[in-house]
Amino acid sequence: MVMRLQYSFIAACCLTVAAAAAASGQRPQQRPRDPVETVKRYVALRFRGAPWADFAPLITWEDEPGWDTYWLVNRYAVATLENKGNTVMVPVTYHRLGLYSNDFIFKPADQDVTLRYEVVQTRTGWVIKAPELDYPDLSVDFEIAALRSAAASQYETPERRKQSEAMAQRLSQLTRAKN
Repeated sequence: MVMRLQYSFIAACCLTVAAAAAASGQRPQQRPRDPVETVKRYVALRFRGAPWADFAPLITWEDEPGWDTYWLVNRYAVATLENKGNTVMVPVTYHRLGLYSNDFIFKPADQDVTLRYEVVQTRTGWVIKAPELDYPDLSVDFEIAALRSAAASQYETPERRKQSEAMAQRLSQLTRAKN
């Protein structure tokens, strides 16, 4: 009887979580069953500026700083995994255009950088073990769109709107020169 109640409670909890996710328009995401797919999903989410909740299931660390500086990237490539003993490493090469701060400072740095993500298997799937020791890599196109949105916002001061549009134009010119 007690066991049946426990199973009923667990089933009710699962249904509640699924119903809440469905009501919010989201599906509970399963972890990828492959280390390369885990890194691909994580990098794609970070690249497009996804919120923490979207990529948190793919990582082991509990929190990270609120970033106000990013590497602006126009492309990346995920390579095949590297086995190093019991560790699986997945290299990702980013083409970085420069370092951008939310106070409208951009330091050009046209370079390819390869980061190796350590991925471990848990009973629920693969997760990235350790955070990067660097600023996040963010799509330059995402940042341009965010700046243009700020430039059009009635909630920003006229000075910030002007700075946002000027930086969006500067970054747009940079990306056109690279293509």
